Amino acid sequence: MRNVQEILKKRAEELSKPLKVDEGKEDLIEVVLFNLANEVYGLEAAYVREIYPVSEVTKLPGVPEYIHGVMNVRRKIIPIIDLKFFFGLEKTKNIHNQRVIILEQGEMEFAILTDKIIDIRFIPSHTLQSGIPTLTGVRQEFLKGITPERYIILDGDKLLNDNHLVIEEE
Repeated sequence: MRNVQEILKKRAEELSKPLKVDEGKEDLIEVVLFNLANEVYGLEAAYVREIYPVSEVTKLPGVPEYIHGVMNVRRKIIPIIDLKFFFGLEKTKNIHNQRVIILEQGEMEFAILTDKIIDIRFIPSHTLQSGIPTLTGVRQEFLKGITPERYIILDGDKLLNDNHLVIEEE
């Protein structure tokens, strides 16, 4: 009986100690993972305002083809970008039951179409690779890195500040 009490006391002492922070934990980035054309992409959660179901989309005349249209989100008109088409993958045809990721930084905000939201994860930033040869063109410009699991992490800051994705009235 005394032996059991000693064991329990030692366990209690161990559990009461503060947790040690592992080195490298401070470089974790939180990313929202989603599918686009059978590939897994991610965006830093710091740029994601919300994930929202696609509702009624209004098409706009005279805009580039990668602008899918606009959507009313709680009385605010949000432009929707089709990244698949923008990246040269394919144009999204059916948006039934899809979700958008609404990106925001300062005054700039827009939504991007996704095929499917996968997960939200923490990824060590030091594990991101700079790129792979098969990732070319526009996708390479917006690349933050590629994880060991082959998730393509996009640079939210570059997306939100790219001149091609900004539509201005003239």
